[in-house]
Amino acid sequence: MLAYEPQAFCGYLSYVQVPRKDQTAGDEAYEYLKKQGLNTTHDAIVTEQESTAQGYYLGVVLVEPKEEDLANSLNAYMCAEGLAKLRSDDDLPEDIQEWQTFEDEAKENSLGIWEYGNAANLNDDY
Repeated sequence: MLAYEPQAFCGYLSYVQVPRKDQTAGDEAYEYLKKQGLNTTHDAIVTEQESTAQGYYLGVVLVEPKEEDLANSLNAYMCAEGLAKLRSDDDLPEDIQEWQTFEDEAKENSLGIWEYGNAANLNDDY
């Protein structure tokens, strides 16, 4: 039995947009997140929180335990693999400017969502 009520209703990866399973590279992103996110331990750095009638929503950056460099986060790795793109509507903090380089390299190498040159099929309501 839990000693405390759950602290979040829903969590999402901060600063990135991941394709739905029915979009280009969606299945690959899902499997990557399942393998790397659920089968290993990460520290969650909460960057945003929102309260709604349904509960709390937390935006997180998932980093290796005791890691402080956000370039070594699951969020950044997904950008590097072409399995996520940076949100265009976010003002990116200095700590994650390097993620843009990861995304640019994924585009250059046509990885994941960039396989066909762009990720136009990703929209904000994933």
